[in-house]
Amino acid sequence: MTADPSNLKLIKEISRHDILFCVVTLNETNVFVGSSDSNLHWINTQDDKAEASKLSGHTSYVTGLERVGDQLVSAAYDGKLKWWDLENKTETRSLPVRGTSRSKSGRKTLSVGWDFHTVYVDRCQALKVGPAPPERPKSARRLRTRVRKGEVVNAVKMARKYQRFLERPDVLGYRDAARKFGVSKTIVSLHMAVVTRLPEPFIEWLASCKDQLVLAFFSERRLRPVTRTEGDNEKVAGLLGLIDACERQLEEENEQLNLARQILAVLVSDQPAAGPSTPKGREHRSIQLD
Repeated sequence: MTADPSNLKLIKEISRHDILFCVVTLNETNVFVGSSDSNLHWINTQDDKAEASKLSGHTSYVTGLERVGDQLVSAAYDGKLKWWDLENKTETRSLPVRGTSRSKSGRKTLSVGWDFHTVYVDRCQALKVGPAPPERPKSARRLRTRVRKGEVVNAVKMARKYQRFLERPDVLGYRDAARKFGVSKTIVSLHMAVVTRLPEPFIEWLASCKDQLVLAFFSERRLRPVTRTEGDNEKVAGLLGLIDACERQLEEENEQLNLARQILAVLVSDQPAAGPSTPKGREHRSIQLD
């Protein structure tokens, strides 16, 4: 029997200031949600106040939840899978992966690596799906097209516009800003991360940059992976990697990029963090093995 939407009634509403990306309902009373505050929240809907209990462990947005047997598996922008014991509400293990899927039987958790062809089943590498895709050489053609069409937006100036509005005493939160500027709360949140999580000298450089091709490259989406890294050295390394990538795409030295390098070089400590300097975008792919 199909429910008639006109007969539905609101029984209870639970309001939060963060952004909820995903939800898993265990039964009539227990609900788990993944949040933009990097936590899982367990809510008992039968409680009068319906206050959430926080499960901490991730370091970035929790965007995926799946129930597998008597455990809950969460996926987040920090590139990790975490298993949670539903009875004790505790983390049981963690696995660095990129994108996840659950098999039809519910017994296997699958993931695909950044290279888009290495498949993992649970903790183990399982198989290769064809050859690794070749890297496509990037050019400045798309950047020049965006400049010609007038589509270039300074990510920092846009973020500061949201920030000034949010600082007004009559503004309650991201929802008000989203309504004011005709965007989603997620867009406001992502832009705010640019001006609150990136090094201040880099923010000032980008805000004053006049090179349209450079501004076209350093969009909010391009800066997004760097805002999710932890530690000043990691952020500087990620930004330096983006500067190198921008210069390769422009196929020539750029005065503005050299200035940005000089600014960031001052921030680098004597012991820079190890690891790749160029942040990678978030990639997803899922398969079924049974």
